[in-house]
Amino acid sequence: MLTKIRERVEEAPLRDEALGESEAKFRTLAETIASAIFISWRKRLHYVNHAAEVITGYTREELLSMNFCDLVHPDSRELVINQGRARQGEIGVASRYEVRIHTKNREERWLDITAATIDFDGVLARLVSAFDLAERKRVEEHVQLLTVTDPLTGLGNYRRLLDAEVKRSERTGRPFAVLLLDLDGLKKKINDGYGRMIGSRVLSRLGDGLRVYCRAIDTAAA
Repeated sequence: MLTKIRERVEEAPLRDEALGESEAKFRTLAETIASAIFISWRKRLHYVNHAAEVITGYTREELLSMNFCDLVHPDSRELVINQGRARQGEIGVASRYEVRIHTKNREERWLDITAATIDFDGVLARLVSAFDLAERKRVEEHVQLLTVTDPLTGLGNYRRLLDAEVKRSERTGRPFAVLLLDLDGLKKKINDGYGRMIGSRVLSRLGDGLRVYCRAIDTAAA
């Protein structure tokens, strides 16, 4: 018995040294990767990396006094809570979803979240890694805008007209009117006489005028 106790005592420093090296490697990796890392336990953050500071705008000290849900936009909070409950106690089983957060300066930001329960210093903790989706969201919004915009005049197209007026009429039960503007003689007087480029400039100027003089509730479309 004494021999076994002595062996365990002698092995303890080696285990502590290995644990220290493992922790150092983890911190080195976590501090250099681009994704934000949040580790929470008992409803409080216990570790965040530098990328988490960059994405949220908070300092490390501020984040470690918070709960991850404190960052989450109210519209996404229920999703985060439900995902955490669904995977509670399932070590290593990850779930992935998108959430909206508020940064320190109250800017809204979308994050691609991967969350899992891990063994953190002998206790069950929640590990969340997050990528900033700001650029992807901007591209998606731009593409969405292009699908409802006339490329020459910048006015809405037929799809925009349907979305803005027809669907609004269906929703409110109120009728709407359509005013058609016929550019009589555009081809013969302008395109054939001065060229299509000048004709395109005329249409663009007309679009600018419609945007300026239409009411806010009107939809100008080409």
